[in-house]
Amino acid sequence: KLKHEGLSFSKLILEERMVMAERLLSYNLYSVGKVAEICGYENTSYFVSVFRRYFGVPPHQYSSRFFLEKEMM
Repeated sequence: KLKHEGLSFSKLILEERMVMAERLLSYNLYSVGKVAEICGYENTSYFVSVFRRYFGVPPHQYSSRFFLEKEMM
């Protein structure tokens, strides 16, 4: 089924981890290190680089921007 949809298992895992990270960061309750751990990353630096590659900004900047947008609403 994954091949039919053009996905690899590793890409599916990455997408799920990034969706989870995005959600956790939007709560603004956890440190970047804790979010990395919850999402299954043993190395916070690696998580930060993966997150930056996926979203275009590092996690701390993403959560700050999300928090500011929420405040302005």
